Amino acid sequence: MKKNSAFYFLIYYGFEQTVIESQVLTPVSRLKNEGLKITLIFMESFPKWVSFIFGGKDRQRFNTIKNSPITVFPRIPKNFLLLNSILIFLSLIPDLLTKKTLVFQARGFQGTDVLLKLKRMSRKIKVICDVRGLESAEYEFFVNKHFSFRGFLQKIWLNQLKMIERKAIFYADRFFCVSRYLIAKLKESANNPDFECLYTPCAVEVEKYSQALTQRDLMRKKLGVDGKMVILYSGAIGRWHLTDKVIQLFKWILDFEPNAFFLGLTPSAEKLTEMLRESLVPEKAYKILLVAFPEIPEYLAAADIGLLLRKKDPLNLYSFPTKFGEYLAAGLHVVTTDAIFDVREIIQTEKAGTILSNLDDPLLCVQDLKNAVNSAQQVSDRISISTGAAAKYLSWDLLIPQIKKTYQELAQ
Repeated sequence: MKKNSAFYFLIYYGFEQTVIESQVLTPVSRLKNEGLKITLIFMESFPKWVSFIFGGKDRQRFNTIKNSPITVFPRIPKNFLLLNSILIFLSLIPDLLTKKTLVFQARGFQGTDVLLKLKRMSRKIKVICDVRGLESAEYEFFVNKHFSFRGFLQKIWLNQLKMIERKAIFYADRFFCVSRYLIAKLKESANNPDFECLYTPCAVEVEKYSQALTQRDLMRKKLGVDGKMVILYSGAIGRWHLTDKVIQLFKWILDFEPNAFFLGLTPSAEKLTEMLRESLVPEKAYKILLVAFPEIPEYLAAADIGLLLRKKDPLNLYSFPTKFGEYLAAGLHVVTTDAIFDVREIIQTEKAGTILSNLDDPLLCVQDLKNAVNSAQQVSDRISISTGAAAKYLSWDLLIPQIKKTYQELAQ
């Protein structure tokens, strides 16, 4: 089977550092250890592709990829004249001539659509649609937020995205899906209650976090937070991350827990530091760092509470933030909003966090935060509950065998 098959992973939207390292490179590496060698195909915006070709800073992002063959193409907007499909097809000719089956996993609906064009050219090509969200809904959200009205071209592209999603649902060979709520939406769109989709939430390497927890006390001393209640935020800022609310919650905690300390891990360290200063948070009460992906477990394990805030809207309802699994695997008590279906279900079932009653009600928030701090202070119990939830729901050890089985079935 292996000799007669070739395996590929199409990352249509390019190399998004943190997401790609944790949700693409990690499973690809694990699958290689299971005997499946996967070639990565990245499609980058034209400026980033040029930077990659000529050894610019965008090439450096790919240095983290070890022992996996990669191909990088320029991404033509909206697959104009099928140019993205043609570029990939030309690169596949050697394998099309010598292999029985070519199995692709495509991240997102647009990537899947590019490959479905190839599937029409050759029956050898099999496509796994890896659904991370509804791109039509995300585009509509973007347009409504940034434009006072929807223009003619925007309406055309929105309808095209909906068509792309419908075609993928009916013509892809298999489906991976990031959340249970999104699986329900796909079944509804397919008008088929028996529609099959492998649940693949944003998973973590639980064993790495378990190792980091053995160094928790040393890391806390290194950070100068020994004896403090460390409130952590990890990830990007702005957009839907409610960074202003993150800071406000910390200030409320600081009012009743003077020993609280804010630890921020973000690629936008300068911006977050500026926001904390503008919010009059004492400089001695926070530390903001830019941390490389391999070091994240050690820093997360040094904290007590992880903040994960989202507004309650359809986009967030079906999302699955990578940081949720990381927080749990690091033994943190997760403080979140009632906005993300899967997160809410896991927290309510496993008692691994606190769901804020109302983010806009200071009195209710403060009471919820007091309860969260009390739970987080029970360190050994809290770590046991959260790491247990991570191992039960979000470990790559659970997902890799199922993903491998899907690849193998398509390669037969």
